[in-house]
Amino acid sequence: MNVVEVNYEEDSLSDHPPPQAVEQYCSTVLSFLSIDNWEISVLFCSDEYIRTLNRLYRNSDAPTDVLSFPQSGPFPSPREIDPKTGGHAGDIVISVETLSRNVLEYNVTKDEEVKRLLVHGILHLMGMDHSYEDLENQEMIKKQEYILHFVNGVKLF
Repeated sequence: MNVVEVNYEEDSLSDHPPPQAVEQYCSTVLSFLSIDNWEISVLFCSDEYIRTLNRLYRNSDAPTDVLSFPQSGPFPSPREIDPKTGGHAGDIVISVETLSRNVLEYNVTKDEEVKRLLVHGILHLMGMDHSYEDLENQEMIKKQEYILHFVNGVKLF
């Protein structure tokens, strides 16, 4: 059984999805990907918080929408975590402020954008990566959109 822990930075904006809905959606995505016994944490935070993380770990002094921090190695795969005992796959951090700007910029609902960022973070924890050139034609982004198309039953907002 997968375990998803959801937290909120104390100073983050209050407009974020309820933890139970995020847990359910992430668990559904993990099951869709045939991943079992993963533990992941999701943190919703402010731009300033994620900017600090981005500066410390990616050498980029700007806020971003989502960061993923795999627990083991540069990127774990589902096979690196013992299927019998499970383990902590990693952490996903989402800026609520950048998420809100994305909603306007990409003309999507907040529900859609949160799901996109959660799936994006999970794929990074699985070891997938992308460059920023020709983004929509990259394998990771195609897989992300495929998952979003088929796993959409949970409403977050």
